[in-house]
Amino acid sequence: MRHKIVITTVLFLISHFFVSANGFSPEVRAIWLTTNLGLDWPVKETDPGKQKKALCHMLDKLNDANFNLVFFQVQANGDVLWDSKYEPSMADVTGNGAGKLKYDICSFMIKECHKRNMECHAWIVPFRLGTAKQAARYKGNSIKHPYANTTCRTVDHNGI
Repeated sequence: MRHKIVITTVLFLISHFFVSANGFSPEVRAIWLTTNLGLDWPVKETDPGKQKKALCHMLDKLNDANFNLVFFQVQANGDVLWDSKYEPSMADVTGNGAGKLKYDICSFMIKECHKRNMECHAWIVPFRLGTAKQAARYKGNSIKHPYANTTCRTVDHNGI
């Protein structure tokens, strides 16, 4: 038993020294950046230049407040912030349900976070498809909204 305590203590001290020597901080100061319905971003802005400026402004403020991690919502209600064959681009970003993304939002966000020494993690909501009203915004899109696929939808559950 005594050997286990000594070995555990030695391993702890070595790992602590290794972490300290490499400048790694296990402290996480994070934020959840919500794109669902434009709550945090893009806040009813569809111009790519203004969207980028708003993201950079948010990241600058977070950086000034010593945040080091952003959980960026890239999928909300069966719509996404990357080029997909299976789910339409987020209407709150494109301006309408038939629109396509005008720039690689995920790549932009990752690069901007890294410029500020921040990590960026994708946050997805895989089971939420939204409501029939939200899915109707994508009626004109060549990519069907998952809600319209009756094989994957059995109960609405009030959009949850």
